[in-house]
Amino acid sequence: GGQFSVEYEEREVAPEYDWLFKRLSQDRLFESLIIPLNVALHLPSDIPVIIKDCDMVNAYFDINNNEIVFCNEFLADIAKKFETVYKTQDEVYVGLVGTAVFIFFHELGHALVTNLDLPITGRQEDAVDQLALFTMLFDQNPRDIALLLEAIAYWGIYAEWEAGVVVRSEEHTSELQSP
Repeated sequence: GGQFSVEYEEREVAPEYDWLFKRLSQDRLFESLIIPLNVALHLPSDIPVIIKDCDMVNAYFDINNNEIVFCNEFLADIAKKFETVYKTQDEVYVGLVGTAVFIFFHELGHALVTNLDLPITGRQEDAVDQLALFTMLFDQNPRDIALLLEAIAYWGIYAEWEAGVVVRSEEHTSELQSP
């Protein structure tokens, strides 16, 4: 069966965040997320998680190449936004980790829907958001809950950064939208 793997492509963007990318690599964040998945899931094919320069601020599941992509530009942008509210690199790093973990599980949801032909009800974006939320809350681990709160903080910071406009509101249901 298939396995998840992590690949780091050479980074040329965001040299001001060398400290961040070095720490992500040393802490093996993405590797720690895929280990239990490789034990628990039987996939029809491999799904690499690729951290690379993309010329855009994004993370996504690439259905054509069957891979989860984290753009270095996106990771740097998350750090930049947390720098507006946190004073230390450690605080910025924890904020980034919480956000990256949530986004990883979100993109994992897209990969699983595609690879396992999972039926969903409603919008796929909402279903994978719910998967990410449930996954981070599943065992009620205080560390995971703290990381989830960092992800929530990021979306608040992002909304303020974008002058109160929440991105992709047309894809994600909010309480302000009718079903």
